[in-house]
Amino acid sequence: MQQANRFRIGVDARPLCLPVSGVARIIQKVIENIDQSRFWFELHAQNPPHPDYDDLLMRSDVEWVQGQGTLSRTGATDFNVRLPGELRKSPPDVFWGTQQVLPPALPSSTGAVITFHDFVAYRFPDSMRRLARWQQKSVQKYSVHRADIILANSQQTRREILERYKYPADQILVAYPGLDKPGRKSPEVSEEFLAQISEPDVRMVASHRRRKNAKSQVVPPFMLACSTIEPRKNYGTLLSAYEKYCELGAQEGRIPLGLVIAGRRGWESPDLFQRLTEMERRLPGLHWPHQGEGVSDEELDWLYRNCAFFVMPSLYEGFGIPLLEAMGHGKHALVSNLSCFHEIADNRAEYLDPNDVNGWAYGMLEMQVRRSKQRLAAFKPERNWSWENTAAMHAEAFERSASRRRAPAK
Repeated sequence: MQQANRFRIGVDARPLCLPVSGVARIIQKVIENIDQSRFWFELHAQNPPHPDYDDLLMRSDVEWVQGQGTLSRTGATDFNVRLPGELRKSPPDVFWGTQQVLPPALPSSTGAVITFHDFVAYRFPDSMRRLARWQQKSVQKYSVHRADIILANSQQTRREILERYKYPADQILVAYPGLDKPGRKSPEVSEEFLAQISEPDVRMVASHRRRKNAKSQVVPPFMLACSTIEPRKNYGTLLSAYEKYCELGAQEGRIPLGLVIAGRRGWESPDLFQRLTEMERRLPGLHWPHQGEGVSDEELDWLYRNCAFFVMPSLYEGFGIPLLEAMGHGKHALVSNLSCFHEIADNRAEYLDPNDVNGWAYGMLEMQVRRSKQRLAAFKPERNWSWENTAAMHAEAFERSASRRRAPAK
């Protein structure tokens, strides 16, 4: 039961119906690290929670509120039609729009906080499902003007909000995502997984031709990319650059590094998937484990720990959690010259024009040499990237929002 002295926070919990994602992890980590004596969370969604969040739902300060009936057949109708009626019947102190939108017609007594991740709906609309894109564009303006506090995931996102909307700058707080410090023990992964990123001999990576029916035995040194496979992640440039990098390495008598792509299949990129599959068959060293179904947390941790360096050629990001995770594993990185990436990596990464194929190919060659000669200083996430800091920023936003909506004392 909710205690009378706690703020009641309604939450858009639709991301928790699916396996772990960036937004879902933020919801989970904020609730786990916030002061239980001050807040009570009602998680609203159209479907049951995914098993990944069983531990979260065991907490005494969390209640799962699932929509019922025909209006809850989709997340959009549940959020935009059913949920507003429920919130009017029993208004929470604050509603947290975790996906940068709010339910329509929130009660005036309810505070509103939205978390802003990016402007993909405007910058790269084709990378979103039509219904999700429609919801972002149709409800976002209302959501911004209704919000008491906006939480931006980076200074770059904060600037974009101010450029697009007339909104008080002092009501936009930057709440960086946190970082889980890697454990001391390397995770165990299956032989089946290792076979997917192995070759019979390291020298095969330089051969530009796969040997048929050869038994995989060795995991060659590799660079790692692990964001979702979709157009704005710019995998077309990465694949072209990697092929050129292999050619350059062969010309110099150097064994190129492999490239492991651990990203899930994104939305509507069949040509890119086909190209990636074809190149994986043709190029030794290029591996796409599980063919876009995604890797497990243990497998991703193993890849971070064992990669030579990290690559991320995105055309646009609001933040960049994979880059932050690579930094937490002490890895060199080759990334696009995006403002939010500078916020994360500062001078620990090499920044390149995302459209310069030659630049990326030569950058890979240079990084292959540099990473063996240049040690990076220890990355200390507890200074700027702790989930405790993230939760504290959310707690401040919830309390400020609730106080703005309280009726003045008579």
